[in-house]
Amino acid sequence: MKLLLLALALVAGADYLGSAVRLSGASCVEDLSESEIERYEALAAHPLDINTATRRELLASGLLTSYQVATLLDYIAHYGEICSVVELAAVDGFGPERAKDLAPFLKLEPTGQLGARPRKRLHADAMARVADKSGTWSSAMKASASYGGLKTGLAAKNSQTTACYLSWQGRRIPGQLIVGDFNARIGQGLLTWTGMTMTTLYTVSAFARSPTGLSGLNTLSEGSAKRGVAGDIQLGPVDLWAYATLDGEQMVHVQHISRRATVGATALHGLDGFACSADWRFTLGKFTAFGELAAREASTALRSGLFYNHSYGNRGALLLRYSADERAAALGAETRWASLTAEASKNLTKQTRQLRTVALCNPSLSFGAWTLKPSLRLNSRYRPDEELRWRNDLRLELDLQRAPWIFHARYNALHCEQWAWLSYLETGYKNEKTALYLRGTLFKVDKWNDRIYSYERDAPGSFNVPTYYGRGYALALYVRWRRLALRASTTRYPSMPDKPSKYELKLQLNLKL
Repeated sequence: MKLLLLALALVAGADYLGSAVRLSGASCVEDLSESEIERYEALAAHPLDINTATRRELLASGLLTSYQVATLLDYIAHYGEICSVVELAAVDGFGPERAKDLAPFLKLEPTGQLGARPRKRLHADAMARVADKSGTWSSAMKASASYGGLKTGLAAKNSQTTACYLSWQGRRIPGQLIVGDFNARIGQGLLTWTGMTMTTLYTVSAFARSPTGLSGLNTLSEGSAKRGVAGDIQLGPVDLWAYATLDGEQMVHVQHISRRATVGATALHGLDGFACSADWRFTLGKFTAFGELAAREASTALRSGLFYNHSYGNRGALLLRYSADERAAALGAETRWASLTAEASKNLTKQTRQLRTVALCNPSLSFGAWTLKPSLRLNSRYRPDEELRWRNDLRLELDLQRAPWIFHARYNALHCEQWAWLSYLETGYKNEKTALYLRGTLFKVDKWNDRIYSYERDAPGSFNVPTYYGRGYALALYVRWRRLALRASTTRYPSMPDKPSKYELKLQLNLKL
């Protein structure tokens, strides 16, 4: 039966960027950071084997909540391995849409004899890149390797190391030790959280942060990690995490995980003194409550919220934030194809207020071999204490696919100081070994306050979101053949003779063992 279900798992080859956007709570790729894209790229290149992964590995992936991890491990213990997206969707807490988004990052296949130890194999990856951006040369490289429980990684940009680590993970003793650069994402991020945080609540998924604990990191994004020694150990339902950094920060976190509840406590000592916090996540029926309460010297901070899960793909959310310099409240609701969020906040330091609403509609339609994905997003910001009170960003997109061909179009209209717009057309061809994409962009942005950001396709490991300002056009070509990738682009301003044109050439080689 499982082998029959395995044949249905064809969606695993889907575009992981779209899944990354939905899983992270973003509304589009432009909302994500370079380090977050790197994390999802690494997961797509090395999918997590959920049938052999430990609880710590499942949580550290950042893909699952503690409730999903508990139900997943319980399902595997009672019914055996999960071998398809269809079967994963049947596990409590997942559902068809969530399982489909997780598919590019998970390994769903039989592992052999039940209870057998995973076979040790050497895995190694390397990437080298050179680029010329309007006469400025740059280079970058990344390498990682693993054998059994040993892992190591190194990243460098322009001959300067940005991150490196060495880690060991135990099976008989469920735990790990990390030396070098690492991520630390704990609770709701009030005391310690490295990497990206979603400051704007674009969708309901962004209301709660998913703590991943401690994990080694080799990233090209400088300043996005901690450096020192870190480790964790699992003692039944209790996890103990700790780290010490080179800049004098020490942290200890303990948490208890069960199917319906996760509660934790954190103590942190650093250059700013001592701080502590308590975090929680409870699931009762259709309600999930989450939050963290932190205290640092004479100040306190709170981030707490509630999800109401009406049915798969239909839910609402509430979030409250309180700190010494901010007060905020947010509401959100989403269905399978649409979402709406609203957040009101006040900055006590600057004495400014803000109201932001984000509406998103992105259905997916199939017509035989064709897939049509129209999308509409309206991002509105109102600041009554500033001269430019309103900033409205309307984006219309159309994605049409029939393997191996794709067609993508976007129109972006924005008004803050004046009206600005951007439009592009992209067509491409993609199969297992080859990819070719062509894009043409037109834009009119006369004021810096009206600048528009637009994601552009790039080589694996490269996150490219240029800022469009001025009047002109842009052309971009992306070619991938096996392990080689080439990108060439130019931006020109014919009606602005004083503004110089720009170009970029990039060549990248990826190796995998």
